[in-house]
Amino acid sequence: MTGQQLFVIAWLLSAVCIRDSTCQTRVSQATIDYIASSLNVTFQVVNNLLQQDNFTADIILTNTGNIDIPTGNWQIYFYSFYDVEPSHLDHRPAGYIISRYGMRFTHVNGGLYRMEPTDDFGRRLAAGSELRMRLLFGAWSVARSDVLPNWYVTADLMTPRTIRSTAGDDATFVGDFLTSQQWKRFPGDVYNPFTPNERFRINSDVRDLGRAVNAIIPTPFQITVFENQTLPLRTCCWTIVMSDVLFQNEALFLRESFLENGISLQGPVPLVGSNRGRPRTQYIDFLFASTREVSNLRMGPSQEAYHLTVDPQRLAIEIRARSPVGAFYGVQSLLSLARGSARFGDVPRAIVNDYPRFPHRGMHVDTARNFRPKEEIFKLLDVMAMYKLNKLHFHLSDDEGWRLEIPALPELTQIGGRRCHDLREETCILPQLGSGPYNNTSGSGFYTSQDYREILDRATRRHIEVIEEFDMPGHSHAAVAAMKARYNSFMASRNFAEAERFVLHDPGDRTLYLSVQNFNDSTINPCIESTYTFVRVVLRELDALHRRSNPLRRYHFGGGEVPEAFVNSSFCQRLGQDRDGIRRYFAQRLAEMTAEMGVPLSAWADGLMDSQGQPFPRTGLANAMYALPWNNVADWGGANQAYKLANAGYRVILSLATHLYFDHPYEPDPEERGLYWATRYTDTRKVFGFLPDDVYANVNTMLNGTTITRQEFCSQDPDMCTPLTAPNNIVALVTMCLLFYILTLGIQGQSWGETVRTNEQMEFMIFPRMLALAERAWHKASWESENVSQLRDEALRRDWEAFANTLGYKELRRLDDMGVLYRVPPPGVR
Repeated sequence: MTGQQLFVIAWLLSAVCIRDSTCQTRVSQATIDYIASSLNVTFQVVNNLLQQDNFTADIILTNTGNIDIPTGNWQIYFYSFYDVEPSHLDHRPAGYIISRYGMRFTHVNGGLYRMEPTDDFGRRLAAGSELRMRLLFGAWSVARSDVLPNWYVTADLMTPRTIRSTAGDDATFVGDFLTSQQWKRFPGDVYNPFTPNERFRINSDVRDLGRAVNAIIPTPFQITVFENQTLPLRTCCWTIVMSDVLFQNEALFLRESFLENGISLQGPVPLVGSNRGRPRTQYIDFLFASTREVSNLRMGPSQEAYHLTVDPQRLAIEIRARSPVGAFYGVQSLLSLARGSARFGDVPRAIVNDYPRFPHRGMHVDTARNFRPKEEIFKLLDVMAMYKLNKLHFHLSDDEGWRLEIPALPELTQIGGRRCHDLREETCILPQLGSGPYNNTSGSGFYTSQDYREILDRATRRHIEVIEEFDMPGHSHAAVAAMKARYNSFMASRNFAEAERFVLHDPGDRTLYLSVQNFNDSTINPCIESTYTFVRVVLRELDALHRRSNPLRRYHFGGGEVPEAFVNSSFCQRLGQDRDGIRRYFAQRLAEMTAEMGVPLSAWADGLMDSQGQPFPRTGLANAMYALPWNNVADWGGANQAYKLANAGYRVILSLATHLYFDHPYEPDPEERGLYWATRYTDTRKVFGFLPDDVYANVNTMLNGTTITRQEFCSQDPDMCTPLTAPNNIVALVTMCLLFYILTLGIQGQSWGETVRTNEQMEFMIFPRMLALAERAWHKASWESENVSQLRDEALRRDWEAFANTLGYKELRRLDDMGVLYRVPPPGVR
């Protein structure tokens, strides 16, 4: 060894040889920097089939530099969705030493883990050497996106550094999935990655028709298009007129939309009297539909109904509606017709009579796990409006982040809205989900009050209701940690009353638990009064934000996946309730608060059901309670949630995971992004074939990929397929003109954010699946009512063929125009 090398090693160790409490040499910042730049990390899944519900994987550390990495107090932090060495690490703060590797592994909290060398680490990472560690993990891992980036190294009093080989978002440090042991989840899993030949076979029943078949998506209730007669809007001079100033916003929106496409329209001009001032030709008129016109035109029962006429002979376009929202959807249909031609603005002669199938047509977006800037939410709102979706379910808090400024509680965003390496969580919460040691990634960020008002204003103009969700009492680590930091700060200054004012935990509670996401402190205590003081302030501030333009009409409190927490809390013991009773007590207290505000309450289904899967009695809960059932996984037997809740008096919004969770992969391929706990994959065709009017008809595949018939599924247990006995809570029956229209309360797609760290990834996962969601939410296809399966399947195939061609020849071009980075499926080849 040369003298220069000896000097560098002494410099790395700082020649101090100070020993910490674990008798490890304290390393210098230079050592941390060297490890970050020279350590190559590889994560390789080895075998999912070795043990039931466990998999093995290798973490391979390679020192690519020319200097030994010494034993010392350096630590590597990494992330895992799955338990690491689950039989050894749960509730073990001292960690687990694997002597053959000279490493101690520790579960920090949530998905954050730590590895650090022990005294006998020796020269395992000498220059050019490799340390291969085979570990056992819980569950299974069959996708590259399971392994999270931005591992980092640090030591006491040192600045953490992201390990270069794991940095970024391309996941090149994750090994390939080349064998069935790597891409199958468990024994009996029938899924394999699609080969080009298999992909060709799957799609061989869909012909390329060479054109967009559907003039408008989502499909209108009634539409007649005469493609050989067109009305050229590019010719001078067209005027927007309004027979009712009620439609001012919609008329301006139309003018701006045409201007963006190079067509200048005059107006809008309000008309006085029935026709006074109306141009003889070349006008687009917004007309209020009288009761008689609604009846004569059979416009349907909804306030969102509209009647659109494009008349080339008269050089006139008329949009009749009974409300601004109906006129807005008439505008969207007109824009769709205008985009259907080779040149925007050549509109075919058309008569459209339309109204929605469901009053709730929603899209959920999770910005808590990974923050999305307001501009990305603007884009989502624009596309939602284009396809007539009307509810944005905004998931603004979870274990990993609190994303909305609450001025009365600044710690929520100052601490709960930032992730960084602070193990005490005094300045930020812990890194999670690959966010790294700094607060400059998607793990950090929040909406200021002004940001949020802009989001609300944009949603209002597009007739989209924003439904906030602050998840509680579970999934609340960010809020609990922020309020704990607030508590500690005021306690240090001996302001005890203020310290306890908004505290969300019981300092005397020593209950040991782990949530589904492996947090040991993620649950708000429902038994202390300061919890409700906190909620009341949040609701007050939220209501004030909404008051200007987008009134708060519903509040979603989450409520799902509450772990076995607060068992040893003296406050809960005084309450004298079991776990289910405490959860119901929490829902009841929130229902009382929102009822005082005149705002209905909403929750995920399991937030309104006991541990035996039975709905909480409605006694004591607010009059309007919305439930969002998500569990229809055949193996878990939860498909009856929707009907059980409806029968118990809850209003139901279908959010079923097997078809409507857009965080799941498009294909069963390791290179496809997404989680896959509910179903191995969900492509756009599967979303298109969803059957909202019969939840059990959607249960046709087990987790392992084998098919199951409805009869086989329902015969497993008498309670498996609970019949719907209170249809008014999942359907609203409306009569008009002696015709009956059945409208379910609604459906919505879910975009969860655990594996989604960029705008591009979010758009890839949502689009084009959201267009199929919009089709099922707005339009009930004739094949849905066909009881003979063979006839229904063939009618569905034809409908999908038309829809798929319309996507390819028209709608994807519209998404291009909006800058949406949608997924293009890989081609099939024979």
